[in-house]
Amino acid sequence: DITHLVYVSSSEFRLPGGDLYLSAQLGLSNEVQRVMLYFLGCYGGVSGLRVAKDIAENNPGSRVLLTTSETTVLGFRPPNKARPYDLVGAALFGDGAAALIIGADPTESESPFVELHCAMQQFLPGTHGVIDGRLSEEGISFKLGRDLPQKIEDNVEEFCKKLVAEAGSGSGSLELNDLFWAVHPGGPAILSGLETKLKLKPEK
Repeated sequence: DITHLVYVSSSEFRLPGGDLYLSAQLGLSNEVQRVMLYFLGCYGGVSGLRVAKDIAENNPGSRVLLTTSETTVLGFRPPNKARPYDLVGAALFGDGAAALIIGADPTESESPFVELHCAMQQFLPGTHGVIDGRLSEEGISFKLGRDLPQKIEDNVEEFCKKLVAEAGSGSGSLELNDLFWAVHPGGPAILSGLETKLKLKPEK
């Protein structure tokens, strides 16, 4: 049975939140432990994974339902010369939802298909204005700075080395091309920069 619910969204601000409505629709226990992660933007999904992992590891027998839901049409605005990024954002991002169940120590009746060994997070000082998201009388708006791809490219190698060292501890050395990559791109420039900086093979 689901013991915990982690609900991630940058598309809504309301009380009660979507976590409560989802819990009711799924018929979850009234005592299910709920956590809401709102307005985290691009890193909402991986933050949800990190939180769900910590819950599962620290609550024996727990099963955490992680859900994400985004309705980016809420941020759509008509074309405006003063805000050209509005159309860029609408073109890059779309609506979607996903869910998975996370737990520790699987039982014989469970068939886990992925193992989550570690999770890391790092903030780059002085970059708080590079990605901007806010709620105003016009609705939700996001803006990515032109220097975002370069900021990521300049710092991603050191971060990935730390992550690989943590993930590979006790199991031999890991190389970046040994890994399966799932990247939230923010645009093709970021993907190209990652591939070049990390010397990833084209199929990665």
